[in-house]
Amino acid sequence: MENTILNELLEKSNKGGKRVDLSKRDQNIYRSEFLKCLSQEGLNDNTVDYFIKGIKSGTAGALMNWMNKIPEDKLFATYQALTQNKMFVETDSVSQFRITLALTATFLSNLGKYEGIIADLFHNTVKLSKKKDGKQLTELSKLFKAYFMDNMSSNTQLPLLSKYHFDEEYKKQLVDMLELAVAGIEPKGDIEIDKINALKKWVQANKCVAGEQATNIPISEKEENTIAAEQKTLPTEPTKPVEEIKGSLARKLLDIAKVVSICELENRNVRDVVSEKEAEISRLKMSISKYQSQNKSMADEIDALKKEHEIIKEQLERLSIENKELSDRVGRQSEVINVFDQDKDNSKTELLNQIATGLKNIYADYKVAENMDMTVDLGLNMRDALQDVFRKLKKMGIDIEGR
Repeated sequence: MENTILNELLEKSNKGGKRVDLSKRDQNIYRSEFLKCLSQEGLNDNTVDYFIKGIKSGTAGALMNWMNKIPEDKLFATYQALTQNKMFVETDSVSQFRITLALTATFLSNLGKYEGIIADLFHNTVKLSKKKDGKQLTELSKLFKAYFMDNMSSNTQLPLLSKYHFDEEYKKQLVDMLELAVAGIEPKGDIEIDKINALKKWVQANKCVAGEQATNIPISEKEENTIAAEQKTLPTEPTKPVEEIKGSLARKLLDIAKVVSICELENRNVRDVVSEKEAEISRLKMSISKYQSQNKSMADEIDALKKEHEIIKEQLERLSIENKELSDRVGRQSEVINVFDQDKDNSKTELLNQIATGLKNIYADYKVAENMDMTVDLGLNMRDALQDVFRKLKKMGIDIEGR
C-alpha cells in the first residue's frame, strides 16, 4: 500500500533529480512511517523499496525494532526475506554495501540476538566493498562513516572476527578493508572521536588475533572476550595476576556494556515511539491545514454565492416592478384598444346605417322596376339611379373611382 507521507519525503529528498539529506525531523518521521508500514504489511516489495530508499534516514534501526518482536527462531528467515527480495537483489552493489554497513552497525547493538545475521553481513562486506574490476571503492571511508559509524551506538560491542570462523584469507581481506575504511575517516566532535578510537582498537585487536593465529599460538575464549571488551591489543606475556584482574575487569565491562546496550535499545524504542507520535502529529497538522484550506475555500464560495443571491434577488425585484409596470401598461392599452374597437364598431354601424338610409329610396325604386319590361326610358332611369348611388357613396367617404 502506498504511503503518502513517505512518498512526499522521498520526493523532497530528490529535488530536481539531485539527492539531498532530509532534516532530522523529517528522518524521524520517515522512520516512524516506515515502521508503521512494516507493522501493517510486513516485508514485501513495497516496504523493502521504502527501506532501501530510506536507509540514510535510519530505516535499519526501524527494521531492527520491528524484528525485535519476531521469535528468535524466525529472525534469520526474516533477514533472508529482505536480502532475497527482488527489490533488494536488483539494487546496485554500492547501495547493497550501504545497506549492509547500516544493518551490521545496527544489529551489533544486540549482538547476542542477531549473531547469525551479523556473521552473514560480515561475510558479504568485502565483496560489496569492491568494484566489478576488483578494486576498492574510492569513497570507502565516506560510506563506512555515513552508514556504519553513524549508525553505531557509542556502547556497541565490536566482536572479534575469529568467532565467525571465516577462512584466513577472507578474514585478512575483511580486516584490511576495515582498517582502510577507518583510517580515512576524519572525526568531528567528541562522539565521533570516541567512535573512531573504538573502531581503531577493534581493527587492531583483530589484526593481533589474526597474527597470533598465523603463528599457531592458541588463544583462549577468555582472552578473546578480553580483547573484544577493551578493544586493544593483547600483551605478549601477561602475568597471571594481571590476567586475572584484566579478566575480572573485562567481565564487569561486558556486564556494564550489556546494561548500557539494553538501556540504549530501550531509549531507541522510546525515541521511535516519540518519532511515531511526532509523525502522527505532523499528519494531523497536515490534515487540519488541509481541512482549514477547504473550509476557507468553501467559506469564500458561500460568500460568493450569497453575493450572487443578493444580486439575483435585486434583479428579481427590479424585474417584478418592471413586469407590474408592463402589466399595467398592457392593461391600459387593452382598455384603449377596447374603446377604439367599440368606437370603430359604432362608427361602422353608423356608417352602414347612413348608407342604408341614403340608398333606401333608390332601392325602393329598384324593387318597383325589377319586374318591369326593359325600355329605353327605364334603362335611362336605372342609369340615373345608379349614378346617384355612387354619388351618395362618395359623399359618405366611399370613393370607388379614387381607389
